[in-house]
Amino acid sequence: KGLPLAFRRVHERAITAIRFIPEIHRVAVLSYDNTLTIFNSYTGILERTVKNANGCHFTGLSYEDTYNQVILVDANGFLSIYAFDRADIICTKRLGQEPILGITRREGTSQYAILFTDRVEYWNIDHDIDYAVVPGGHEG
Repeated sequence: KGLPLAFRRVHERAITAIRFIPEIHRVAVLSYDNTLTIFNSYTGILERTVKNANGCHFTGLSYEDTYNQVILVDANGFLSIYAFDRADIICTKRLGQEPILGITRREGTSQYAILFTDRVEYWNIDHDIDYAVVPGGHEG
């Protein structure tokens, strides 16, 4: 059964994705209430809830272990990067006008497959760039 939770309900609407991240003992949860919620997998404690600034629900996530980041995609066509060391979203970039349905990372690389309704795009994310000054539409 596990530990009793210190809260009754975390999300106002249904959960869309859950990702266990054993490397850092965390669980990342996406919900239709437009949030990313991070739990400690040892204690069950809710550590952080981040609202999607794009006004829609996140549709997928992938964990980047080298930089300890969660790469998120959403229903408005944005990709966002959540950094555990800053406990916040550090970068957002619009990849398309239509919803992004999912994301997956090629293991051991910074290459990602981004799933749209009519295509798959491959992106390479350079994590060593200061996201505040990245050209081409990055915000951070």
